[in-house]
Amino acid sequence: MYAGSTARGNNRPDHHKKKLSTNSHCNQYLQRSVNKYGLGVFYYQPLVEIPYELVIYRDEIENAYIRYFDVYRNGYNLCEFADTFNLGRKMPPKTEEYKKKRSIAMTGKGNYFFGKTHSKQTILKLKAQKHSAERIRKHIADIAKPFELISPDGKIVKGINLTKFCNENNLNQGHIWEVMQGKRRKSHKGWTKG
Repeated sequence: MYAGSTARGNNRPDHHKKKLSTNSHCNQYLQRSVNKYGLGVFYYQPLVEIPYELVIYRDEIENAYIRYFDVYRNGYNLCEFADTFNLGRKMPPKTEEYKKKRSIAMTGKGNYFFGKTHSKQTILKLKAQKHSAERIRKHIADIAKPFELISPDGKIVKGINLTKFCNENNLNQGHIWEVMQGKRRKSHKGWTKG
C-alpha cells in the first residue's frame, strides 16, 4: 500500500501508471513490485476528499494515514512524513519578481477559469464539501496519535497535532519523530522524549 495526496485528482493515478508501465517511476520499491507482479494487481482508491478550506492540513491528513496504515515500514512510502519528500531537493527560492510575473500571468484571460461559471451541480458539491469539513477534522482527531515531549526548559508538553506543533516551534517533524521513537536522536533543538 502507498498513501499519498494530490491536488490533481484523477490525473495522479494516470501519471503513476505511465511511469510504472515505462519502468521509469521514481519509487524503485514500487517499480520493482510492478515489474515482478504486473500493474494489474495494483489499484487506486481515494480514501478522502479534502474540502478547499482544509487543504492547508493536507500534509497532516496524509501523515495520519501513513501512520495509521504504517506504509512507511510495511508499504511503498519512501518517507515517514509527507512534508519530508522535498527536503533533499534543491528548490530555487521564489523571488518577488517571479511571484509578480505568475500573479499577472494568472489574472484575467490567463486564468483557466476566466469567463466561466460553476454548474449548479458543482455548486452543490462545493457546498457539500464545506459540510464535510467537520467530519474530516473529527477523522484526523480519531487517527492522530498523541505526543509528549520535554521542552528545553524542562516543561512537559502534550498534544495531538505534531505537524502544527513542529511548524509553530520551528522544529523538524522528522527529527522530533525520531526523538519520540528513540531512533538515532536523543534530542532536537533541546527537545527530548517525554
